Amino acid sequence: MAIAIDYSQKYSYADYLSWSDDERWEIISGYPYNMSPAPSRRHQKALGILFRRLGDFLDSKPSDVYMEPFDVRLSEDYSDEHLVDNVVQPDLSVFL
Repeated sequence: MAIAIDYSQKYSYADYLSWSDDERWEIISGYPYNMSPAPSRRHQKALGILFRRLGDFLDSKPSDVYMEPFDVRLSEDYSDEHLVDNVVQPDLSVFL
């Protein structure tokens, strides 16, 4: 079920957590962005190749590689979900 979003209002990660999983959203500087539908086969194939190659390259290093959907919170203060106003779902994430 689609949620009612007021695009003029700012939101936080705490708000984001209450939204339905029926739609994918990102929040950038507090403003919500409805993500596009599922990517094409060509996109998924390229992403799979990149994921495998990065995973192989980083295998012996202290790092992790993740594919979407994966929430990445970008904030200087992660202790309060109400202060996090940037949440993205990149196709590929590498954490060192």
